[in-house]
Parts: sequence; structure tokens; C-alpha cells
Amino acid sequence: MTTHGWFPIPVYTSKATGKEYEKIQEELSTTYDTTDFIQNPNWTDDTHDLSLGDSGKIFGDCLLKQKKCNNLLSFIDKCILEYMNDLGIEKEYKNYEILESWMTRTMKGKYAHLHDHMLCDLSGVYYYKTNGEDGNTMFPNYLRQFGSNFIVGRVSNSISSFPLEQGFIGIWPSMLMHNTQPNPTDNDRVSVSFNIKFTNYGGWQPPNKPV
Repeated sequence: MTTHGWFPIPVYTSKATGKEYEKIQEELSTTYDTTDFIQNPNWTDDTHDLSLGDSGKIFGDCLLKQKKCNNLLSFIDKCILEYMNDLGIEKEYKNYEILESWMTRTMKGKYAHLHDHMLCDLSGVYYYKTNGEDGNTMFPNYLRQFGSNFIVGRVSNSISSFPLEQGFIGIWPSMLMHNTQPNPTDNDRVSVSFNIKFTNYGGWQPPNKPV
């Protein structure tokens, strides 16, 4: 082969299993039952519902920390270490902050519009509740922005997606655009999303900590 695909985007996937999965699901069940949800008033009526944190706001709270979801937090930490090991930069993985985390509830006919999380370094999703047919997370090829180029325009229309499985986790660089397909089923899909910032990068400091 003489034609090569350069500059791949590192996307991490894994799945919680066994006792680890059971403990995560148990704490998320309690969290889901004790959390209020609201639709973002700035979005269209057919978009999904989002959890409210202690502040009463849609975004900005770390629901996982507020609800003491320590099993999922530990699983996320393990996954980030493995991700950083794969990239050969494992020494830096401890210097991160989960800026915010929230639950998403996607009922029949609802979806997430195309968006990114540009102000963060990593974003991720964990599927707490899904029947496997209630709307995939989709990632359009990031090269589409260069689609006016004759060659790139021929290879930039592909779309990748995560499998819909309970216990599945996906982590990706936050600048990737993504959306979810509408949920065609009567099952409410529930997922946990989170945004991460590396604290030793670009002079950034965690909130409420001295510079």
C-alpha cells in the first residue's frame, strides 16, 4: 500500500463488565431516580432532556461528584489512564479535572443536535440505559471542513458511531462534532456525559483554586 491515512484522531472505547458494571449501574440507578431533568429552552422541542445539578443549571455542575458516583468516576479514571498510555503520555494523565458531568435522557422521537465541546480537552459518554436501538451517537468526518478540496471532498463524507450497549464508554477529543440519531423506540435512552480539561496544559488552572 502506497497511499496512507495520516493524522488519525484517537478515540477510546471500552466497556464495564462484571462486578464493576453492577456497581456502576446501581449507583447510576439511584442518581437517575433522585435527579430532575429539563429540556434546554434554547433548543428545539424534539431535543433530549438534561439533568439539573445542585446549582439548578443545565450545565456547569459535576453531577457524578455531587451524587458521589465513585464507581463510575474510578472507571473513567482507569479508562483515561489506558487512553493516555496508548498515546504514550501516561505521566500527564493525573493532571486533569472533570469540569462538568450530566445525565441525558432521550425519549421517543428525541435526539441531540450536531455540536462539539470545544472549550475542553476530552469529552466522553457512558451508556447507563439503552435497548441497543434507541439512537446512536454519530461522528461526521472532521475532514468535511476541507471538503472544497477535490480529493478530500471524495473521502470526507464518512460517519462513525459508537455501539449502543449498557456499560459502554467512549472518550474523544472535545473538538469533534457529534450528534445522536432520533430515538425511534418507546425506551428512554439514558447516558452520562462528561467534559475534561488537563490542568497542566496552556496555563489553565481548575476553578476555585489559586493560580
